Amino acid sequence: MLTRWGRGLRVFAAALAPACLVALPLLADSRTGARGLPTRLTDQEFWKLSAKLSEQDGHFRSDNLVSNELWLQYVIPDLQKTAGPGRVYLGVGPEQNFTYMVALKPAMAFLIDIRRGNLDLQLMYKALFELSATRAEFVSRLFSRE
Repeated sequence: MLTRWGRGLRVFAAALAPACLVALPLLADSRTGARGLPTRLTDQEFWKLSAKLSEQDGHFRSDNLVSNELWLQYVIPDLQKTAGPGRVYLGVGPEQNFTYMVALKPAMAFLIDIRRGNLDLQLMYKALFELSATRAEFVSRLFSRE
């Protein structure tokens, strides 16, 4: 019989494994950067990848749509020493990934989460980022205020 920790680990591994398999060719030469990486995905490529990496929605005792990690920014200097810009970023979970992506400047980023609500939220942020030229414009669109 699995403990609660063991079941959680299995769920995490099941969610992460497909993403790793899809991203593995992109990460194969991570020491020299993301060579051969497209500069952009077409809408069709993006939705195909999103559908391939996503699982069916499930029931969770709680939603974790925002991070509860207070010290997430303190690892950034160590991350910048080991992961240079122009690589592929693979993140799990809520919005703290945006902080890491700004600091690491990856060529491409994948965010995965087993919760379907987080996928919807990340897609909304993606759309707002692409529509907005500045931070002020992003916040304006996010809160529907000038």
